[in-house]
Amino acid sequence: MRDAITHGDMRFPIQAYTVPFDLPNHWHNEFEFLYMSKGSATYWVDTQPIELSEGDCGFVSKGQMHSIDYHDESTSVFFALVFNPIILAGDFDACNFFFQGIADQRILIDHKYTPDTPQGENVIKGLMGISDLLAKKPYAYEVRVKSLLYGIFAAIFEYGAYHVQYDEQIGNPKNAEKIKKVVNYIYNNYNQKITIEELSQLLNYSPYYFSRFFKELTGRTPIDYLNRYRIYRAAELLRTTEVSISDAAFAVGFENLSYFIRMFRKYNNCTPSLYRKRGKG
Repeated sequence: MRDAITHGDMRFPIQAYTVPFDLPNHWHNEFEFLYMSKGSATYWVDTQPIELSEGDCGFVSKGQMHSIDYHDESTSVFFALVFNPIILAGDFDACNFFFQGIADQRILIDHKYTPDTPQGENVIKGLMGISDLLAKKPYAYEVRVKSLLYGIFAAIFEYGAYHVQYDEQIGNPKNAEKIKKVVNYIYNNYNQKITIEELSQLLNYSPYYFSRFFKELTGRTPIDYLNRYRIYRAAELLRTTEVSISDAAFAVGFENLSYFIRMFRKYNNCTPSLYRKRGKG
């Protein structure tokens, strides 16, 4: 699912988010740093799983598919900083070589930063400073935010947390595009009946090969992925509307209420009614 949200505004396209729940696969035209404030999670970038512990940081470039799977949603929270790279360099700026290279994935910077490395220490310190500035918005905070962003990327290049891609991209981008095609189909049709045969036809694969291919690249079977996304959308309904639990189940594509409740418990470690009660507490 391509994220069409505008992050920040046209004059200063940057925004911070705190997210206390799993985030399904999506992609956007901005760079994103993610800081694991509490708990731990698997951060998927395209088809690569990255384990993040509390205090770790992740990065994803423009157009890269990514998602977050908390190991325990009840004790986990992440902070995300999403910004358009145009905030850092114009077309004729000397720095554009670096930021356009990252956007084009000719320059691949590391996806994970930990506080026990010099690059990680600088990246995380910069992110915390930006988070504080965006929350308080003191006079000329925009200048200070940009200076901290430059400092973050300067540390990444200074300490060699990148490599230049001259040949075919690592991770086979064609496979990532195939997964995007399937994921988009699921996101657009999750409230309808979807079969493995239907999904496999999107890539002209046999159902057996498609299932193996999908699990190898996402870490989940197609049905598990579909159910997880349906539960994500159902949880959203329970948090933001007054629909009944049964109506929420049917609205996201489940045909059996008891199966829906079982899947909800599997992915959220609680019943739908308890989840709704916690959201209102």
